[in-house]
Amino acid sequence: ILCEIGDVFSLKKEFSRAIFWYKLALQSKPNLQGGGFVNQDCYDFLPALKLCVCYDKIGDILSSYKYHLMTEKLRPNDKSVLYNKKYFENIFHKNID
Repeated sequence: ILCEIGDVFSLKKEFSRAIFWYKLALQSKPNLQGGGFVNQDCYDFLPALKLCVCYDKIGDILSSYKYHLMTEKLRPNDKSVLYNKKYFENIFHKNID
């Protein structure tokens, strides 16, 4: 639910508000004893990926990259992670030249 609230703000381009909710989702722990369905990605990969995007949108490239590195550890072969990897390589390469 926390990621979904973040998604609402992200769609409205209210990225600072979305960041709050995605960080909350990242800090949350799943209730494994509750007997319900738990999607672990909602507690680590998805909020980290969305934080990467939101921070990029507000121009905080270093924070964006920090969350990219987190997603890379969790799912190194995910197509979004691979896309972001190339994106950051281009940004950092341009800044070095």
